[in-house]
Amino acid sequence: MKLQELQDLWLNKYAKLTLKVRSFNKYRDIISLHINPILGEYNIQDITSNILQDYVIDKLNSGNLINQKPLAANTVYSIISVLKQSFNLALNLDLLSKNPTATIKLPPTKEKEVHALTRVEQKIVEEYCLKNIKSNYLGMIVCLYTGIRLGELLALTWEDIDFNKKYLYIRKTSYTMRENQRKVFIVETPKTKKSNRIIPLPDKLIQLLMIYKNKSSCNYIIHTRTNTMVEARSFQRTFESI
Repeated sequence: MKLQELQDLWLNKYAKLTLKVRSFNKYRDIISLHINPILGEYNIQDITSNILQDYVIDKLNSGNLINQKPLAANTVYSIISVLKQSFNLALNLDLLSKNPTATIKLPPTKEKEVHALTRVEQKIVEEYCLKNIKSNYLGMIVCLYTGIRLGELLALTWEDIDFNKKYLYIRKTSYTMRENQRKVFIVETPKTKKSNRIIPLPDKLIQLLMIYKNKSSCNYIIHTRTNTMVEARSFQRTFESI
């Protein structure tokens, strides 16, 4: 069996049953863009740990498909994760006697430093948003008072707020993807059960949300001028400009 056949078997017959759409598309793209063009024609019995280690080094040195510069270590980790899961399937199906990914060495990942606003900075942002209240600005105030993720914020609908109990229910998240050369919005349940949660809202925020709801003609709390879902990158650009 060739590696590309194993990858297809793992992805479409096994992994697809448990993966969310976003993860499935991510793994599919990793296989088609990074793995199959280089390793796909290999017979799985011929793939050694040494071949995979050379492959990893090449990806780390010049694996970016756009500019041939180093590929981010986190992306390489994702590639190796896909390979490991595929080869584990081969082991379970008695197609191999050992997993060639077992001895692969990877560099440590670097976590991005998170910048938290000071109380003074938060007050400046909040006052600006309140004076120029728009859908995106309302979203920034909600984030400041709840700490929810951007995908969770953009998926919020008015049904997610209990104005009597003053609760915000987090039970879905959103993201965008490309499909047939067009942008598609995906809304699905959060990645883990713990991500489903109830957040109490302060009176100040409840009052603000109620005022905005009475003026809104869209079911999404954060929306565009044409009452469609806001793209994450667009929201980030607004925040960066502020």
